[in-house]
Amino acid sequence: MRAFIQKFTMILMSIILLVGIGYAVIAFFGRGEVNLYSVLFSQNIEGVVENVEKVSPQVALVGGGITAATSKELFSFAVGIKTKNGEIITGTTEDRQWAIVQKGQCARAKFYPYPPWDLDKSGTFYNVRLLKLWDCGSTVAPQATAPVSQTNPAEVLPKVTPPAAAAVSPAATAPALAPPAAKATPSK
Repeated sequence: MRAFIQKFTMILMSIILLVGIGYAVIAFFGRGEVNLYSVLFSQNIEGVVENVEKVSPQVALVGGGITAATSKELFSFAVGIKTKNGEIITGTTEDRQWAIVQKGQCARAKFYPYPPWDLDKSGTFYNVRLLKLWDCGSTVAPQATAPVSQTNPAEVLPKVTPPAAAAVSPAATAPALAPPAAKATPSK
């Protein structure tokens, strides 16, 4: 009987410890500065921009100018992208790049979801990040590459190879547009 009580106590303590650690992880990563849920479950959406609207009304700033609070309000956008299957994915953002986006352009964006324990906003997206923007009618297909600033320049720049020395003939090295040599004529 004593072995049973010891085993039961160890199992109960293990369960309480695991629940406590789980709660701490959710509290820290879900509601703190680091929101790991949104990063893990983010979605790359590609499609036609249905609409981009400023969230805040047009206001005139008088006095102190732009503060951090007014900056967030001035550059808040609601974004809607229509995917290939017809679904319109919407989200909000404070990314100033969305100010230039127009309806009908094609875009690739990363949508970050609110965590399910944030009951007021669960199932919606925020911090929509514009990854690529192009004209839908262009014949050039978008490339899934990182911006040049995030890559090694040696990988982005075209590689120039000098011609092989054996393959170059003397006629090829002569200037192509040289004037013909003047014939010497006897003078009278």
